[in-house]
Amino acid sequence: MISAMKSNPGPILDMTPSGEFAGPPKPKLADVVARFVGFLILLGVGIAAFWITLFSIPFLILGGLALYALYWWKRPSVHGPRVIIRTSRRR
Repeated sequence: MISAMKSNPGPILDMTPSGEFAGPPKPKLADVVARFVGFLILLGVGIAAFWITLFSIPFLILGGLALYALYWWKRPSVHGPRVIIRTSRRR
């Protein structure tokens, strides 16, 4: 435990020669613009994903209903396979 205390020198206070605390450096204009553009791109992607999802829901519902109707129409009969009886008599 003592060795852990020796490896951590404690907080470092950054002060100016006049005795005031030095503040964090101001960001450059290019950094601010890059972050703003990145935010706008992510916002646009999020809005596009939302609208694509919103407009695709009715198509997914209609497609599901169509597939269900097709399955219901093509499914085997509950009472067994359909049997067609053909007679040898000709008209």
